Amino acid sequence: MFQLSSLFILPSSVLLALASVLLFGITPRPTFAETDPPNNGPRPTIDANAPYIISPRNSDVLDQTPRFQWARVQTADSYTVSLASRGRGVFWQVEVEGTEATYSGAPLAPETEYTLTVTTRSQQSDRSDNVQTTTFYTISDDQREMIEAELRRLETIADPNDRGTLLNSQVKLLADQDLIGDAIDLLDLELVNNPDSLDAICLLDDLFEQVNDTALNALGFQDSFEQYRNDRNLGSCESLT
Repeated sequence: MFQLSSLFILPSSVLLALASVLLFGITPRPTFAETDPPNNGPRPTIDANAPYIISPRNSDVLDQTPRFQWARVQTADSYTVSLASRGRGVFWQVEVEGTEATYSGAPLAPETEYTLTVTTRSQQSDRSDNVQTTTFYTISDDQREMIEAELRRLETIADPNDRGTLLNSQVKLLADQDLIGDAIDLLDLELVNNPDSLDAICLLDDLFEQVNDTALNALGFQDSFEQYRNDRNLGSCESLT
């Protein structure tokens, strides 16, 4: 299993502050933030009303129509998701009941900083219960084209019988460019299509283990990956090395 670079050491590279990642209902993959965290001893206090943004978070973004993910708030009836940029203010907004939304406006401009805000809404109150905000930065057109071309090249030369090596290469490419949210989306999609992918779940484990975030640690993220592997009898990540 490859090890990610030291980019995670820097606070500006930390993408994730989220609630638990536990199996929920019949969902065939680890579901971000759908249940309360397990009680495995003392943990830092977190705000139960906070829709902690999972991705993107203080990071670069490859996709010009990115997907936004955040932690489920138990008391929320819906969430208002808005996007703003300097000089334009809020230019896109949507209300959803789930914990993700895909930007549906015109493609985002390259080399621009955007502010993402997620607000919980509840019928118990006529005001916003809690707000989470983060920023992300869209890379240049040249950089995006280079990365997309390399991702396609990796697909072309990949051994069709060795999906794990391809995932390793793609995730490393994205992580080295500080595109952690895109790496998470790639692995999330892999688990949607192949919920028994030990490579994908172990790569996700690697990503989150190296994110130094107190909220993430408080929410028992690592426990959920071990539970997922055990529930599906996938074996250990050490078997991939």
